[in-house]
Order: sequence, then structure tokens, then C-alpha cells
Amino acid sequence: MDGALAELKPLQTHLDAGPSAARSDKFIDTIGDKVDAITNSAKQAMTVIDNVVPVMNAFEQTDLAQKIERAITHFADDIPWLMKGLDELARIHPAVTVAVLAFKAVYALETTRRENDRRVMTLYVEMKDMMIVMIQLKGVENRTHVGLDGRVLKDRLEELAEKTAQDIKDCANVCDTFLKKRLIVKVLKGPVWADKLAGFVKTFTDRKADFQFALVMHSANTVTDVKRQNQEIDAKIDVVIALFDRFLTSEERCLAEEVENKGGTIRVRHNDEHLKSLLALDIEMHRDAKKKGGPSDGTVVRASDVTQETTVLLDDLKWELREDINVALNRNLETFLGKFELHVSALQVALESYIREENDRIIGAVKDVITQGPHMKIRDPELRKIWQDMNWRGNVKARLLVMTLRDHYRDVIEDARHSSERDKIINDEWTLEYLGPTWFQPIFEAFDDDASGYVTIAEMNKFMGLRPLQLKWSLPRWLAYWAIGWGVGAAMYTTRIKEVMGKIRLTLPHVLPLNRSAVDEYLRNTWTQTLKLILGIRSETSWILEGRFQDYLELEEQRIRSHLELIRYHIDAPETISLVLGPGRLEKSILPLLLLLLQHDYRKIQAARQIVLAESELRASRETMDRVFTAIKDRYSDLTNLFRDQKLELDTAFEKYACGLFYYRHFEDRFWSVDQLKSGRFMLNAFYDEEDTDVVGFEEETNTSPGFDVYAATDEENAGDEALQESTPVQAILGLWNGFIYSDHLYPARPMLSLRFCQSSAEDRGIMASGVDYSGDTYHASGVCGVDENCYTVVEWSIKYSGDLIIHYTGRLSDDRTIEGRRGQSKSSSDDEEFILKKIPAEYMCLRPSPAILRTVRDSAVHPAVAVRSVVDALFA
Repeated sequence: MDGALAELKPLQTHLDAGPSAARSDKFIDTIGDKVDAITNSAKQAMTVIDNVVPVMNAFEQTDLAQKIERAITHFADDIPWLMKGLDELARIHPAVTVAVLAFKAVYALETTRRENDRRVMTLYVEMKDMMIVMIQLKGVENRTHVGLDGRVLKDRLEELAEKTAQDIKDCANVCDTFLKKRLIVKVLKGPVWADKLAGFVKTFTDRKADFQFALVMHSANTVTDVKRQNQEIDAKIDVVIALFDRFLTSEERCLAEEVENKGGTIRVRHNDEHLKSLLALDIEMHRDAKKKGGPSDGTVVRASDVTQETTVLLDDLKWELREDINVALNRNLETFLGKFELHVSALQVALESYIREENDRIIGAVKDVITQGPHMKIRDPELRKIWQDMNWRGNVKARLLVMTLRDHYRDVIEDARHSSERDKIINDEWTLEYLGPTWFQPIFEAFDDDASGYVTIAEMNKFMGLRPLQLKWSLPRWLAYWAIGWGVGAAMYTTRIKEVMGKIRLTLPHVLPLNRSAVDEYLRNTWTQTLKLILGIRSETSWILEGRFQDYLELEEQRIRSHLELIRYHIDAPETISLVLGPGRLEKSILPLLLLLLQHDYRKIQAARQIVLAESELRASRETMDRVFTAIKDRYSDLTNLFRDQKLELDTAFEKYACGLFYYRHFEDRFWSVDQLKSGRFMLNAFYDEEDTDVVGFEEETNTSPGFDVYAATDEENAGDEALQESTPVQAILGLWNGFIYSDHLYPARPMLSLRFCQSSAEDRGIMASGVDYSGDTYHASGVCGVDENCYTVVEWSIKYSGDLIIHYTGRLSDDRTIEGRRGQSKSSSDDEEFILKKIPAEYMCLRPSPAILRTVRDSAVHPAVAVRSVVDALFA
């Protein structure tokens, strides 16, 4: 036993030292070091990845932006293919016709605009991409095909097409409204419009996905693209909004810089002087752009003209700025839908014709080779036969054409006279008198648009396409109308227009006072421009000739009236005039258009005797007339260039052209000549109609006196209890306050500000107010009040106007009845305008001198009489 213990004794030292590190422990430590190294490397890699991801995202966004810009540049390249494909799709699947017509209609509206905006074209690119996906449904020809989800293709397409058509109309209305806004409005309300426009990127992307899903359900396509598309949509909207900033025009950038130089959007919108200067710059840039776009018509623009125009347009500009965007869209919708329906009607006829021709294509594919030739392009059968007999090719001299037609129909009438069967052509024998050399010039004007002296097949088809089929007029009678009938109609319209103008003049003294300013503004330009147009007409008429062309004149007038009713008599853009009048030269139908517009405005002025018309009513009439006269001015410039190119003497050319329609546009100095005044041509014979007119359809002003009751003189709600009012900071603020906004160099800077503060139920320190300001703007104010470290009562509130305009006010009570402070774009603004509000009646506040004058008087040690005298001098200086 002792020996055994002796053997174990040497181990005591090792036991006391404890266990030694095992090999496994060393191995684990080695692994741990390697893991730490790998972890550090991973962290470094993740850091690199985190830095790369934004770069990759930026690269992808840049690539997307470049794709959009390329698509805008090449937008029209494959439009013919797309339009033909859509026609074919509508033939195979009639359910999509409503969407096809909607797209073609808004595309036609867009292409007729004089200027294209790349922000709008961005949306049309998205719209076009959606239609390209839809066109792939041509591959599924079975309308009753049942999809994988059990739905019939026809039913699915009907629902999708209706939604798509509505989306297209909504988008086009937004674009139409945006494009008609003034440059300064686009700049000051740019972010609001950008968000509204960009929203349609998602709309069309979603609808595109719907069509892709339809393809999946009724074909072998996959849904990969749909999923990927939904993931990218948010990024795409961000890219589009960024592109909108890049797509600003140079004029918009110039105005934006001016806005920033003047203190920003909020300060500009609440400063009339800033708005006037920006509006003048807007007008100047617009005129410069027109000069660059084409030759000047010789009109000299004076600085006083710009000043007067700026003053006139300021109220319109302020009205546009305070108008809510959705209200503007709804107001524009009525006019837009009218234009839209006009296009759809024409496209419907064309589409039906295409489908009919396509279905008959095989039947008509085989034709007699002998009948082939240029004459086959002539649509009118009778004229085609003459063209073939004369062996004319692509064009013919205008003089030879008219003489050939005269000789041909003289033979036809002679043969009909000796025929046993009575032919209606005999009744048009009188027309031959007007197909001679004396009447060549007006006939040439009718179909020789480029005044080349030659008539092409295209020009002849266009000319014959204007002939009303329902009247069943012969070709000689149609030519006679343009030889003598148009002049007869012009003389008739001159008389009728003068009669309407005479009635307007007699009605003016009876217009309600609140309507007189708007009526005067409407007549300021309309009166002179209308007389310049109609007094130049030099054409004689007779009751016999009037009777021979009356049917066509009435039909044409009714056609234009129906178009005007669709757009509610509001011509909102230059291209709308062409849409209302139809194909052909402006002078062809300008007089009936002018008559119908004047008749409609006469009814408005009659209504102005009975009701206070809404501000928008006569503004729309004024804008319509301005666009009509601008179109006339542009047409005069085009004719001037045409006559110069032909080496014609301008005075003689305008004296003869269109029976002198542009005579006083060319000879403006003769319009106001003494001989003209003595001739009595300015006399307008009419009678005054005392009968009340029907005011249905005219918008009535609902708030007729915002400037009278907004500055209430008494504060009955809070009078007589001053102790209560002063018990808490809130009670000291409650009640009616009147005052002014001012700056260092201008007092007051704006008309009076009146606020009636009430206690808000939201919190104990809260205050609120609402009402209508001097300009008719509705507003809502909310804020809080309290006590600062100096024991002054301080108050902060924000006024939110209708639309998107918010102004922040910060002030304090300098005495029991005075709040002084500053206002600006944000609560932290310190360099904006000052304000002073007094708890006194408005009529007293109007007489109160500026704070600067009162401080001067208060700080100077002068006799009270001298102080009073200085204040009076300041008031009446």
C-alpha cells in the first residue's frame, strides 16, 4: 500500500498544475482565427456590394431614361404599322374597337398640335407600348376561346377595352389641360402637374400587364415579363419624374430662374408686382418664339401694348394659379370630350370602310388590266371617266381642267335636252355661265391649295370629298358654288354678322354692373377684329343666287353648329378650329363659324342682364375669339408668303382673294380712314330685344360679393367681454382681425387680410379660421398660440387656400389689439413679408398709416399737431 502511494506521489505536481491544452483545443483556436478572417473579408465584400448596388441602380435608371428618350425620338417610326395592325385587330376582335378608336383619336389630337411637349410624349410612349402588347391578340382568332382561368376571350376583351379607352381619355384630358396652361403656370405649379402626369405611367403599365395576362390565358406565353414589370414600376415612375425636369423648355427654365430670384414660388404667387413682371416675360418670350417660327406680319409690338396685356391677363393668371388641378381637369373635360367625339366619329367611318374593304379584298383582287392607270385613283366615278378619256396622268393644268369640264357638261346637257328621258343635269344648265374665264380665279382657289397652277389627283379627291352627298349636287353645280356661290354666302353672312353686332351694342346699357367689366373686356378685341374681317367683303348677291345655294349654306352652318355644341362653343387651342371647320382652307368656313360664335355670345350678353355670369363664361368666349382671330392672322401671313413666292403684287392679290376677306388685314390704315367713316359702313342696323332670354346652360356666379362681406366691421361674437378675452392666450386671439401685408418699400403690398379666429376643438391652445378672401379664394387657417419667455402672447398659424397654396404666419401681440409678425413659405422663414393685424373695423384700418410712419412719429419728439399733420400728409401724398 505504501509502495503504491509512493508511485502516485510524483503525479501530485501535475495534478496541482491542472490539465494541459489539448490538441483539439488548439485546432479549434486555429479554426476560430480563420473564421474571424473570413468574417472580416465578408464584411469588406458586403461593404463593396453596398457601394456597388446604388451604382448599379443608377446605371439601370440611366439606361431606362435613355430608352424612354429614344422611344420619344422615334415615336412615329412604326405608327403606320401600328395603326394598320390595330385596324386588323378590330376586324378580328370587334370588342377592342372602343380602345382602338380611343387611341387613334388621341393620337390624331396630339399630332395636330403645333408644338409637342416631351413630358406628354413620355405618356404617349407608355400608351403606345400598351397598344403594341394588345395587338398581339391578333394571333388568337377564336373570339370564343376559353382561357386557362375559364373566361371567354370576348368577355375578357370587352372589359379590358372599356377600361383602356377610359384610361386613354383620362390621360389625354390631363395632357390637353396641361398643354393649354401658360408657361408661368406650368412653372409655378410644376410639381403638382408632374405627379399627375407621372401617375399614368403606372396606369398604362398595369393595363399592359392585363393584356399580357390575357395572352397568357389564351396562348402559350409566360408570365415572366409581367412579374418583372410589376417589380420595376416604382423605379420607372421615379425616372419619369426626373426626366420631366430635364424636359423643361428653355423658356420654362428662364421663368423658373426668375421665380427663384424673386424669392420662390410662394412669394411670387402672393406678390402682384412679381406676377406682372413674370407675365410680361412670358408674353415677350411667346412673341419671340412666334417670330422665330415664321416671318413677321409687320405688326409692331409696343411696350405699352405688353403692359396693357399684362394688366388684362393678371386676373386670369391669378385665377389659374388658385384653381385646383382636379377642378381644371373637370372644366376642360367637356371641351376635350367634344373634340374627342369629333375625331372618333370620323375614325369610326374610316374603320368601317377598312373592314368592309378588307373583307371584300379577295373579291376585288382580280381586275381588268385594261382599266388600270392613274385615273383609278380618282374616287368620283364621273370625274374618273373624264380623267381617263383625256388620258391625264398625275396632274393637269387647272385652266385646262375647268375648260374641259365646261365643254364636257355642255355636251351632256345638250344630249339630255334631245333625249326622251328627262335628266336632272338639265336643271343645272345655268351653271355653265360660271365656268368661264371670268370665274376661273375663285374656282382655282377652291382646289389648287398650293396655287401652283396644276391640280393633282390628291387635290381633286380632297375637293370632291367636300361635296355633300345628301344634296346630290352635280359636279357643275359644285364648281359654280365655288365660282359665285361662296361670294353670295359671304355677303349674306356679312349682313347677319352686322345685325348680331348691332344687337350686342344695343344690349350693353342693360347689362348688370357686375358683368360690365367682363363684357367690355370681351368686346375690346372682338369688335374691331370682326369688323376688319367682314367690311372687306366685296361681293354682290341676288335672291335667285341665294336660293340656288341656300341648301348647302344651311347644311354647312348646321354641321359647324353641331361641332361647336360638342365642344360647348369653347375653342381651346388653334388645332380645335381645324377640327370644327373640317378639311380645307380656313376662309372656306370662317364666316359661318364667326356668326355662330357671335350668336352664342349674344345670348350670354342677354343673360348678363338677368344674372351675374360666372367668371369663366365670358373668359371662355374671349379666349375663343382670340384664337379665331389668331388663326386668321396666321392665315394672312401664309397667304402673304405664298403671293410673294409667286411674284404677285400683294395689294392686288389681297383685293381679289376670297372676295376681299383679308382686305383690311392687309390695308389696316384704310380701315380707319375718313372715307371709310363717311361711307357709313360702320353703321349697324338692329333692334333691341327686351324679352328675357333663357339662362339655362350659362353658369351663374355663386359668390357675387366676396369683397363686401369679407371685411365685416363689427365683432359681435367677442364684444363686451374683454376680461374673458384676456384671461388666456387663446381668448386674447379670438375675434375679428383686419390688417395688411407689407414690405420695406411697399405698404400695403396686397389688399386687406381679414381673419375671424375661433377656438379649435382639437386642442386647448388651437385656433382656426375660414372664409373667402378679397379675390374670391376660399381658405382654411389653423394654428396655435402660447406665451414666450418674455411673457408675450405669440401665435402661429398657416392659411391653406383652395388648391395647393399654403402660407405660414408667425407673430405676437404687441398690445391688446395688435398682432405683428412675418409670413413666408415656411415657419422658419425670416426674410419674407411682414404683416400687421388690428382688432379694429376694416374702415378704420384702411385709414391707418403704415407702421414705419407711426414709428417715425412715435420716436420723434414733436408737437402732437405736427405729428397729426405728418400723418395726414403721408396718407394723401
